[in-house]
Amino acid sequence: MDSKRLKTEPEEVDEFAEPIDELMPAQVAESIVSNPNNQDEHLLSILNASSDDDLDQDERGSHSEEEEVDDDEDDWQDELIEEMEKALDYKGESQTPDGVPLLVMPADIVKQIRTDLFTSGPLVFTAKYLIQSREYSPAELLSSLGFRLPLPVVEKYSSSQLALMLQIAMRHVLSKRQRLDSPRTIDQVVELIKNAKNIIVLTGAGISTSLGIPDFRSDNGLYAQLEHLGLTDPQEVFDINLFREDPRIFYSIARKVLPESTKYSPTHRFIKMLDERGKLLRNYTQNIDNLEHYAGLAPEKLVQCHGSFGTARCMSCSKQIPGESIYKEIREGIVPKCPDCAKKRKRMEDDENAYGDESFGVFKPDITFFGEALPDRFEDMLVKQGDARNCDLLICLGTSLKVAPVSEIVKIVGYDVPQIYISRTPARHLNFDVSMLGSCDQAIELLCDLLQWPIDHEMATRPPGMDQNKYPGGTIAGEDGVYKFIPDEQEVKEEVNQEKSIHDAAEEAAEAAIEALEHSSAPSAATTLSHLNPAL
Repeated sequence: MDSKRLKTEPEEVDEFAEPIDELMPAQVAESIVSNPNNQDEHLLSILNASSDDDLDQDERGSHSEEEEVDDDEDDWQDELIEEMEKALDYKGESQTPDGVPLLVMPADIVKQIRTDLFTSGPLVFTAKYLIQSREYSPAELLSSLGFRLPLPVVEKYSSSQLALMLQIAMRHVLSKRQRLDSPRTIDQVVELIKNAKNIIVLTGAGISTSLGIPDFRSDNGLYAQLEHLGLTDPQEVFDINLFREDPRIFYSIARKVLPESTKYSPTHRFIKMLDERGKLLRNYTQNIDNLEHYAGLAPEKLVQCHGSFGTARCMSCSKQIPGESIYKEIREGIVPKCPDCAKKRKRMEDDENAYGDESFGVFKPDITFFGEALPDRFEDMLVKQGDARNCDLLICLGTSLKVAPVSEIVKIVGYDVPQIYISRTPARHLNFDVSMLGSCDQAIELLCDLLQWPIDHEMATRPPGMDQNKYPGGTIAGEDGVYKFIPDEQEVKEEVNQEKSIHDAAEEAAEAAIEALEHSSAPSAATTLSHLNPAL
């Protein structure tokens, strides 16, 4: 798994454009390197390479050479593809409607194989299972990827023919997830939570917006507010290369995403309640505000995928300090500097011939910028420690799921694991079983009411036993697993006024940031300003 934080949105990523590693045979690797864009050709090279090798037909349970179907026949591929199409209707079954037994793999093996596909990519996956280990037959791999073929079909076709069908199977699995037949209602979600024992909660900035901390990608989110800075892409403010060039750009807006207090939201409280009831496997958070800590969540239950403001580190000497020790400077828009590197930095500033990044001797919060690797704990817990395999319910809260690799969690967990999505805006590039589109806090308060879990939080507004189709300030309407929280007219007017205030405040903050940069005496000020706005 590529653990670097990527700006690219998931729907723009080519799932078949994966790096090559040592698992590839030399001739296949050479073909891939010489023509890296033709991924289909690379896959077929590996598949054909495995077909040309002498497979142990006895161990695979395949027929003898005399019984093999003639590969030169024009119609065998069409027939086998037709069988695979039928197999999609056998999901969860052990036999066909006519009583013909299907090839069914154990659930733990299915999860292992599917997790390997998502984490290593189709090229490495194919090389590993068809060339290197051959632990499972092509038919068993197809079954694990959702194509449970009838046993007579498995016996009819050769291993090499079945292996060539893996490309179709992988494309199917790596495409948009198919919704489960259940859950489709909020009541069914409640029952799932009651019965679940290993819930993964994946959280984004939307769970903190009720505290005044902006999200990133909504119409009034942080990136929209940063458009006034004139950046080519607002995400650049979190680009590690730009930080090295001029950390003032980041620190001119950092206070916007720094929590003003240790206060946490009702949604944070809900996650802790899951933990208290022994249901939380792990909270994977993309948030950098560190509010999970203040909500009382133990470190072992938390994976801060993008780091946090909890600690900071010097860019030069790597000295680590508590994040709170530089909060005052962050709130004032001042670049915090390491005292241990102060003398050397001063000499560099005084020497016109000296060269060094503007970030020399500067403290950077331990948040993961674009271009930096995610903390090792992310992949360790999700894959190596088995969270993806053990998860029995996935709840995504307040996230657009547009930043890889964290967004890939929804694909890595078992395909039969129910997935619930709660956020103001829909994630149209993904298929969730139930989506609750509204304020995270309002949706969570509804669930807690139906679960009969009193939520002890000063911000909670929902009275116990309130009509399930209503919430304070609006109504809830939905069908086929999509529920919308619709505010009353008065609430809409107040939201519009609040959005206008946010927009005005963003303009003022941007003007102040540019003015601060204009009056800076740092050597790269002119360069930075031209980067921020070509008109300057």
